[in-house]
Amino acid sequence: MKNQQLGNWQSTVLGIVLATLVILGLNSFIIINPGQAGVISILGKAKDGALLEGIHVKPPFISVIDVYDLTVQKFEVPAESSTKDLQNLSARFAINFRLDPI
Repeated sequence: MKNQQLGNWQSTVLGIVLATLVILGLNSFIIINPGQAGVISILGKAKDGALLEGIHVKPPFISVIDVYDLTVQKFEVPAESSTKDLQNLSARFAINFRLDPI
């Protein structure tokens, strides 16, 4: 009976250790998709350089990855005005931009 309790206790501890290792392992990697770039912050301080597409290793639990879209984006602004002779003018300004991955 005592051997069975010891075996149950050991299997419980082994299960907890394995679960902790799996959680640490899964939290140690980040995948950056094509068309994206990431910036790693460790304890709130951003590191120099960008994480380009691919799989990257990161410190678990103390780091945060901010992922940015590198594709061309469009920003439109409507504008309205009137002339001296009270004719209404309306226009739309469009800006196409993308972030530099570096």
